[in-house]
Amino acid sequence: MRRVILLVSILSLLTLSTACSRHVGSSIEVPNIPAPAASSAESRARLSANISLSGFKDVREAIIPIEGLDQTSYTQPQGAISQQLEAAMSEAMSKKGLHVTSNAPVSLWGEIRKWRADVETTTTSKIKSEAALYVELLDASGQRLYAGTYHGSRASQFPVVSAEDIKDSLGIAMAQAIGQVLEDEEFLQALLR
Repeated sequence: MRRVILLVSILSLLTLSTACSRHVGSSIEVPNIPAPAASSAESRARLSANISLSGFKDVREAIIPIEGLDQTSYTQPQGAISQQLEAAMSEAMSKKGLHVTSNAPVSLWGEIRKWRADVETTTTSKIKSEAALYVELLDASGQRLYAGTYHGSRASQFPVVSAEDIKDSLGIAMAQAIGQVLEDEEFLQALLR
């Protein structure tokens, strides 16, 4: 009887370790991006300015598999990334009191320069996600009023990592980058000129 219990335990551990491979692959479905966390600046009066969004270009480097292995070192979101980011930015701006409209005197465009997660599974699974977002604020003639790069990150540990955990982590990292844009005093001053 003890041998049967031991055998079942070993098989269960083998199944669990197979399900928790070191890496889930180089791509994952685009995650939802939550609203950026409120900050102390939220007590400031809501902004009242019009802005248009001119899109976000995905300029991330392609993930290259590790030589000799069938896996890569990172997992990146794939799919409608630009549309998801534009929707999240629009929602965050609206919550900040900005009016997102197509005929505004200033526009914002940007580049997704980094958005990836590193997943490591040992005795405890770890996810480290990072995002980098470059934005430019332009006037009606196309002259640059402001430009900046913003970063977000998320690190967490789980007993077992699921694809949803990775997507949540990636979403939080990008939400932090968006939050930094909307908290940047220089960006806000350029917008409100």
